[in-house]
Amino acid sequence: MILTQRDAGSVPHANPPSRHHFVSQIEQRMNAIDRSLPKRQQRIHEFEVRDRDAPILSLKTSGGTRIREALQLSRLYAFKDEAGAVRDMESLLGQFESQYRDAILHLEMNLSRSTTELAFTTMYRILALKLLHLFRNPYGIKKAVSMLPEPERWLPNDRKWRSWHRSIQEEAEHPLLEDLAGIGVSLDEFRKWRLGLLLLLMKSPVPLTDGYPFAGTLLGRLMHDLLLDSSRITWLVLDVVSENQPGRFLLSDRGYTARSEPRDSAKVVLQFNLSDRIACTFCSIDPGTVPHPNPPWINTALLDEVHAELTAKPEIKLIFDDPTRLAGFNEGAIHYAYRHVYCSRAHVVGAVVE
Repeated sequence: MILTQRDAGSVPHANPPSRHHFVSQIEQRMNAIDRSLPKRQQRIHEFEVRDRDAPILSLKTSGGTRIREALQLSRLYAFKDEAGAVRDMESLLGQFESQYRDAILHLEMNLSRSTTELAFTTMYRILALKLLHLFRNPYGIKKAVSMLPEPERWLPNDRKWRSWHRSIQEEAEHPLLEDLAGIGVSLDEFRKWRLGLLLLLMKSPVPLTDGYPFAGTLLGRLMHDLLLDSSRITWLVLDVVSENQPGRFLLSDRGYTARSEPRDSAKVVLQFNLSDRIACTFCSIDPGTVPHPNPPWINTALLDEVHAELTAKPEIKLIFDDPTRLAGFNEGAIHYAYRHVYCSRAHVVGAVVE
């Protein structure tokens, strides 16, 4: 398993905070102005996108925004249980955040110009966690819905989880839909997205095709099928900025940048901020074009075969201190952002800051 849950019996917390981070605090802390400060004091520079094409940004405040207050929406992952108490899924998503932090710190400490081969499992763990971050982001709902478990094919394997599943399924409205109107998200898509996240994280859901509980979580199966089949990823590049360089990579409110591979319509190029000094670009088969089995992602008979074939790994290329690539990454992040981008520095390479 490339991801581990802290507690396989974890459930959504009751009486959660009213606002939820849709870009995890761990991701933000990897882009903090000063990482050495206590968590409650850490800040990040927030920029509003004023012109995507120029590009032009507006700095919100010179002192930065508290990470505890950034990249949040009200009641994004909240739902009511059978007793009417509010619960939220952010506590389930948070199970994986320390793994992301540890993997990125390991990567930062071990990258050098003399590196010839990165730890393959570390890099794939990071990509798996980044995909989970993509799923949780409301500004990517339309893409996420095509990849998440289909609610009509699964049921929770527990009375409480079934009541929580039903609570989301019966939602007739949600106050956030007005905020998401700019990306054209319907109530049905929003509901499917929230149900898909719940199914992804719960233990042993039941496929309606045969009624036998699935061993493990659908998140583990999805990450296996999308990533551990190494034929899905054709190339991967890590851009690295040295500590003494002035520029840093941006983190966008959408969490990633995507573009079509011009030479192959079945592939997509994804870009992620891993930290303020490391950016990842990789080309993969577009998950939305991969036919899903019925029910999706249960290919246990092929598990040993896939593991046996993992010797054919795509090359991981390192590029250090390339200002043109840094500017290009930041321009893409600005163009693809919903409204805001974030950085550890008030100066942004590749953009004008007003």
